[in-house]
Amino acid sequence: MNRKRYLWMIALITVACIIGGSIWHGHRGPRHHWIEQEIREELRDELEDDQEDAFEDAEDTDDIDVDDTFEAEEADFADREEADDDDAEDRDEGGKVAEIDESKYEMIPLEGTQKDGAFIPFENIDIVTGAFDINIKTGQDYSVTYYLSDDIFQPVGEIKDGTLYITQKEFSIDTLEDFIKKHFNVSVKAKMVITVPEGTEIGTLSFKNGAGDTLVKDLTIDTLTGHASAGDFDLENATVNTLDAKDSAGDIDVNNSSIGSAMIDCSAGDIELEDTLIKKVEFDNSAGNVELEKCQVQDLYAKVSAGDFEMTGTENLAEYNVDLKASAGDIRFGNNKLEDSFQQSGKDGLKIVVRSSAGDITIQ
Repeated sequence: MNRKRYLWMIALITVACIIGGSIWHGHRGPRHHWIEQEIREELRDELEDDQEDAFEDAEDTDDIDVDDTFEAEEADFADREEADDDDAEDRDEGGKVAEIDESKYEMIPLEGTQKDGAFIPFENIDIVTGAFDINIKTGQDYSVTYYLSDDIFQPVGEIKDGTLYITQKEFSIDTLEDFIKKHFNVSVKAKMVITVPEGTEIGTLSFKNGAGDTLVKDLTIDTLTGHASAGDFDLENATVNTLDAKDSAGDIDVNNSSIGSAMIDCSAGDIELEDTLIKKVEFDNSAGNVELEKCQVQDLYAKVSAGDFEMTGTENLAEYNVDLKASAGDIRFGNNKLEDSFQQSGKDGLKIVVRSSAGDITIQ
């Protein structure tokens, strides 16, 4: 094997390993962490075997320094493993999004959010980011701080007419490494924490987060619109009048909150609500479960394409108007195990309607 062919082979193997590891890293969930570790080990072993074979083939023609190439790949694997460990630490024991531990990072103020050294107050929040873990919560004062391990995701801040706007600078792609970092978020740590004083009422909070987890905690919000492409969204101990939450590849969790009306849409992930009061809610989950535990709901409609629907701990089930249909699954309502459909008449204003294409329905 000549030197040119060998170098091309090493380049292809390197790109394959980086992209493969990145795709697995994108799933992010701690319950899949052991699978990611196995994949990395297999990729590392395959890379080492391929390099040893290539070295033996090229030994008779050229002197090739395989050690430098392999050490670079080892360093890349180590960076991704460190990033995964970091992601796991930013989750609680239940796998939900935990608060960012700011003591672990050198958080700096976001440019454009201060005047004369003090943060500018705001009433609304509008965020469009490509790859950030974001916490929005109460604190001692208004603040917007962030940490980046690589400046390719540099955020831009502005406060105008009472609204905090956060975007990211356009990033020019000069190398293959730049392309992979931008589109697969390889080994990049990006954290942001936004705080408002306790008792502050937020008018509108809107975020679009490409590849990162978002936690909204301890806030009172009139309208919350959250769209995540590849990451989890958690709402904790919040009061929200109107909620519109969508997640393409990740979980949506709502805990200990009060919501007026909500539309919650998940393409690939689970939806979980616990200890939450919600007047009217509509769920749409294409691939994942919908679970409600100890929630009080007045009007509920759920469409689950491939997954189970489970609602437990809801009081006065006998008072609800109920309409359940499961095309390919079982239904259990109270202590009764039923076939593919169930209906019950109840009081005005109390309604539970569930449609499941491939999964079970349990309401107890």
